[in-house]
Amino acid sequence: MDQDNEDWLTALVKVTEEYWNGGNRILLLTQAAKHLKSRGIDYKEQTGGRGLKAAIVDAGTDKLRLIKDPNDHLVWGVIPSSVDGDGSLIFEEFQEKKEKEKDEHIRFKPSVWAAFVKTIDSKRTRYIERLALEKFTDIDLSTAAPSDGYILVDSKYLYHSPSEYRNNGKIQKDILEWAAENKLSEELLVSEREYVRKTNDIEDFFVRLSKVDHADLSRVSIPLDVVVKALGKRG
Repeated sequence: MDQDNEDWLTALVKVTEEYWNGGNRILLLTQAAKHLKSRGIDYKEQTGGRGLKAAIVDAGTDKLRLIKDPNDHLVWGVIPSSVDGDGSLIFEEFQEKKEKEKDEHIRFKPSVWAAFVKTIDSKRTRYIERLALEKFTDIDLSTAAPSDGYILVDSKYLYHSPSEYRNNGKIQKDILEWAAENKLSEELLVSEREYVRKTNDIEDFFVRLSKVDHADLSRVSIPLDVVVKALGKRG
């Protein structure tokens, strides 16, 4: 194998391992191509114009394993070859996990989400506007911090290359943890649409509950603290 092939293949193995070790995530080939491009690697030029799947097969590497989505024969992913188990089952578990994360995902303001997922140079640091969290700014570490109108996004929550990408659940957890550290309410973090939906859900619950038959209603038991919290959110 020539040096060029070693370059793209070594990079792909590294990203694949980072994805899997970051929560048993499959690296889809469409994502893999983007990761290689972000590293300045043109794998097609290095492999004579072949597609990534064919290039992996032809490379004959013992470090990667190709698996196919059982529900879509056009979708392929790659995982470390050390991972045992049926490829179809691994893919199904991966898709189920993605759907669960999607259901549990909070719709943060675009500016908030971007502040935690956009890569940043290691020589810079990031601040987000305090008042409405509508924008953020990156400045050199050697530059004085902006005014009190901005809040620091600690470096532990940032990443410097796409290969460091954390799954959405982890990013969501980081945002909420950062907000708690800075005494920011969740309502300030989420988009207006998400907040309205949550409020409407609570109000709809009380409307529906009021229409329940008295005999059935007498069987309903809701902890008082939950009722107090729900009523508080209606105001």
